Amino acid sequence: MQKQQLDLELPVVCNIQEAKNWAKDFGAILTVGPNKNEVRLKHNNHAIFTFSDTTFGANAPTLEVIEQAIDWGQDKEDLLVHCHAGISRSTSTAWGISIARGADPLESFLTLRDAQPLEDFEYGFQNSVRRPFAPNRLIVSFLEDIFALDGLLEIRNEYMSDGWN
Repeated sequence: MQKQQLDLELPVVCNIQEAKNWAKDFGAILTVGPNKNEVRLKHNNHAIFTFSDTTFGANAPTLEVIEQAIDWGQDKEDLLVHCHAGISRSTSTAWGISIARGADPLESFLTLRDAQPLEDFEYGFQNSVRRPFAPNRLIVSFLEDIFALDGLLEIRNEYMSDGWN
């Protein structure tokens, strides 16, 4: 586990299994996506916001839910943010929290992206690659609205991990 450092502490992003393993090591945990019955973390400073990893439909995240998640997490020290895979919902929400804390959007995006853990994949040979970092496009558009910032979608599209839309 690697904590990111800028001039301020950024949230740590992880997947659901890592959250279960690391819960005791953090002062606060923010679950974005999974249902309460999927996340059985015995932690006294834990918030759960349930929505699907999609950009449309009844289960898509809403502006209000993303605002609430960012509001909840922005003043929490030692914050762990997770979803199922640690790729889309958690990365976009953690990025929003970092912006709310005053981080430069590009610098915090790159720091969060570069802190993604290495994972082993086998494609005819063993290869360790960094976990994809592909913030949810809808959540990023909400971040532009919440912070009245243009260009976050462009940052996402230019700097997210290769091979993801």
